[in-house]
Amino acid sequence: MKNWTWGLAAAASISSTAVSAQTDHGPRDCLDASISLNALWIGENGEGVRSFYNGMVTVLRLDTEEPAAASAGLAILMPSGDGSEEPIFTACHVFLYYGSIDFDGMESSYDPARGLTLTVPAYEANLETGGRGTPNPIRVLINAGAGTLSVID
Repeated sequence: MKNWTWGLAAAASISSTAVSAQTDHGPRDCLDASISLNALWIGENGEGVRSFYNGMVTVLRLDTEEPAAASAGLAILMPSGDGSEEPIFTACHVFLYYGSIDFDGMESSYDPARGLTLTVPAYEANLETGGRGTPNPIRVLINAGAGTLSVID
């Protein structure tokens, strides 16, 4: 998947959102969330990027800077479908407005019948202290062959 950058580069930048909206973490389409390349948190040695499904699924760490207490997020880039309905392109989904995300603590498991399960330790923003709030992990099931992403409660 080398065309994943179009979804991020085509949009403007994340705008500040009211505190009440920050509890809706996503997933959102990257274009709908107006995500920009400025939000990527990628280190010199590739920190902040993980690939799965032989490179078909890429997870990127995000830091939107604003709102400061809820600036952590992640983007998932994956195929949009299986090609039966339309040409396959890269879909981009974002999860935003977390107080912190433990990107290095991400765990994955694969079941050929269901797909890839990702669990990312994430924490609500504590708007009073600006620190880490209550745990609220991001758990998703991704079927790259079908182009589906489902949130697991």
